[in-house]
Amino acid sequence: MIQIPVDQKFYLRDPAHLAAEMERLGLELPMESTGDALRRPLAFGNHELPNRFCAQPITGQDANPDGSPSALTRRRYTRLATGGYGLIWVEATAVQLDVRRHPNQLGLDKENIGAFTEWTAALRSAATAAGSPPPVLILQLDHPCPEEDRVPAPETVCDRYQRAAEWACLAGFDGVDLRCDTGILQQELNTSLPTESLLERIACAILHTHPHLLVAARLCAYTACLPPHGFGTDPHDHRQPNLHDPIELIRRLNDRAVPLINVTSNHPNLRNSPQPGNQHPLHTDAYPHEHPLTALNRRIQIAKTLREAVPGISIIVDGLSWLRHMMPEVAGGLLRDGHADIIGLGRFALAYPDAPKAWFSQQALDVYRCCIQCRACSWLKDAGAHVGCVLQDGDVYGAEFRAQRRYSPDRLQAEAQRCHQCYPAPCVLATPGHVDIPRQMSSCARGDLTRAGKRLRREQMLPEMCAQLAPAGAAGEIACIENTLSGRPIPIRDLQYSAARALRQQGGSAVRLPSECTGRHISIIGAGPAGLAASAVLLEQGHTVTLYEKSAQLGGVPERLIPASRYGGAQAEIEALLTPALPTGRLTLHRNTALGVDRTLTAVRKECDAVLLTAGLWQELSLQSADGVWSGLNFLEQVKRGRAPSPSRRAALLSGGDCAMDAACCLKELGTEQIFILFGGARSDMHWCMEEHWFAQPGVHALFFARPLGYLLNTQGHVTHVRVARMALNEESVPHDVPEGEYTIAVDTVIEAMGLTTDATLRGALQELDFTSAGLLKTISTDSFHTGINPVFAAGALINGGASVPQCVSEGMRAAQEIDHWLTSP
Repeated sequence: MIQIPVDQKFYLRDPAHLAAEMERLGLELPMESTGDALRRPLAFGNHELPNRFCAQPITGQDANPDGSPSALTRRRYTRLATGGYGLIWVEATAVQLDVRRHPNQLGLDKENIGAFTEWTAALRSAATAAGSPPPVLILQLDHPCPEEDRVPAPETVCDRYQRAAEWACLAGFDGVDLRCDTGILQQELNTSLPTESLLERIACAILHTHPHLLVAARLCAYTACLPPHGFGTDPHDHRQPNLHDPIELIRRLNDRAVPLINVTSNHPNLRNSPQPGNQHPLHTDAYPHEHPLTALNRRIQIAKTLREAVPGISIIVDGLSWLRHMMPEVAGGLLRDGHADIIGLGRFALAYPDAPKAWFSQQALDVYRCCIQCRACSWLKDAGAHVGCVLQDGDVYGAEFRAQRRYSPDRLQAEAQRCHQCYPAPCVLATPGHVDIPRQMSSCARGDLTRAGKRLRREQMLPEMCAQLAPAGAAGEIACIENTLSGRPIPIRDLQYSAARALRQQGGSAVRLPSECTGRHISIIGAGPAGLAASAVLLEQGHTVTLYEKSAQLGGVPERLIPASRYGGAQAEIEALLTPALPTGRLTLHRNTALGVDRTLTAVRKECDAVLLTAGLWQELSLQSADGVWSGLNFLEQVKRGRAPSPSRRAALLSGGDCAMDAACCLKELGTEQIFILFGGARSDMHWCMEEHWFAQPGVHALFFARPLGYLLNTQGHVTHVRVARMALNEESVPHDVPEGEYTIAVDTVIEAMGLTTDATLRGALQELDFTSAGLLKTISTDSFHTGINPVFAAGALINGGASVPQCVSEGMRAAQEIDHWLTSP
């Protein structure tokens, strides 16, 4: 792709302006305004292109896990098929599933041929139904460059391509493309041009068994690599093409009945940047920019030279996107003068999938729909996200792009540089544990995320979890003075998450075990945020820890309940933190072990020097048990496990607790048509961290000062209505029921998320110590975390009622420090 130089944005108004600029630059780009050349068909043996527009392969990274096209993949290509492209060059598809470049790359094997067959038939049918001729379909076969110690033998690579070509033929594709603009085939060409390249061997093998299959190649004819290697590159000056080897290779391919070459070429002065979606100048070029028309002219001249040297070959030329609405006129001129046979459109096709139909019907393109080379699709690709046009298809790709852009290094550094380094800092006062945010922002502002991560970890043992799940207030963002100054606070959560992740990726987040053990043993009940944070602190103080968790996974509420759309999971961070302590014997894990069922509190007390209770609250408050009534916890856990209930038409969410927000989002994602959110107070009292516009979505009804009373059931015992009391504020601003204000709401599902308490098992275990869970909530001080009964301490939701993740982590760390002080004080 030709990048727009930083000093030259698009500025051309019309074809006359373009012609004047070409004359000024000394270039000759042919132009043809009638469109006749683009309409002409083109025959390839048994296949004929209905026109000269080709949708080039842009990897969407949206395939199903088994490599088959997903609904999003089908959507992209259906738009191209109905948009009038004569040739659809389907994106890079792995020759076998275990060599995919990306988990969501297309991959063809014998198990998913049926899905591909149905897809190709659907594309042709969609084109016909839209009044467009069925396109020729070519599947690009791809084999990435593996690690050096895993490079397969040439015979193995050849077998893989040949087998994949056979599957492509069975799936209904007209041809296959042997991709060699990158990957294992290009790697061979970059070294030298062998007497018989692997590309030629593969083409011969495929055509031997499938002589009617159209075999093409996507070839980078000018890699522009620095010496000593570079295919199609002058060995003494990488800025100059030397097409001797490309011409020889294309001549050989043409002799072996390969009729079509999709020619690409690199920019001699730009290379991929570590920052997503961007390119940077080579270090040898002080000022590498050149006019985009000059770069386009070089690409066209390369294609023209190849076509003239091998007259029997058909050449696809791309790189015309910079021309925007004037692209068809230059394309027509190239076809008319024989510089090219087909015009390839990649990112342009993502933005304007029906460009051919528009040109043929109106002899003009809508300038507002053309690709403007904003590079947002490249951002998505580099970030591993689904790839599409963010500007023209924002409803599908906009949110994903914004989510990925949040963590780009340049944005993070610029945002950190906005920090005023306040002293005293309001954001510090607002965070649990008074996290030193300004020092972290200082490191981020210098681009040193790892140092910022080290500073953060000293104050939050699970910094990634805290950053992702902290409400804006708990992260300090609401208190940031930029809220007042600009209405745009420093994105503290994004910066902290990126710093914590950078630290973990460099191995810096693991517990640091002292060489000597204190000989003291602490048992921790519950491996949620508070229990995990306490475990890490106690281990770093030299103690031995036994951690009991009633479920199979560590992480508590974040791991078991919070939807994957909001939180990817805690396991990577937990493993990085605690795994180093396991082989030393300093840490012992007991999963699937519940207090009160598998172990008694009395027995645990006898085995250790101190006990820390962080078991959490795992029972929803409930109005009434009935069919169709779910506890918020159970509902979220089933969704997290992929066992979501069937979508309902009308659901009531009894809100008040922290899981209400996640339950509401899940209901929406499951397709619930009408959601009634009932809360017995004002919006300002509600635990809801999402933006206000969520309530404005179609089908969402937020009812405040609405107190649920109970349910009406049908004869089968299934909920049909929620009984609700209308409330108002009295003179003392205290909510009260309005006389004769009761009403009902028809529903088929109810999610109870009104608040949490301890479950019956834990309550029974606590009775061994002669106090109840309510007593814990009322009497335990966060100054000492001591229950009053030696040697038992408590932290987390048991004493804060279910606060934010950062608060639970902070309290777990402080409780561990109090235990250490209690154990080591004389």
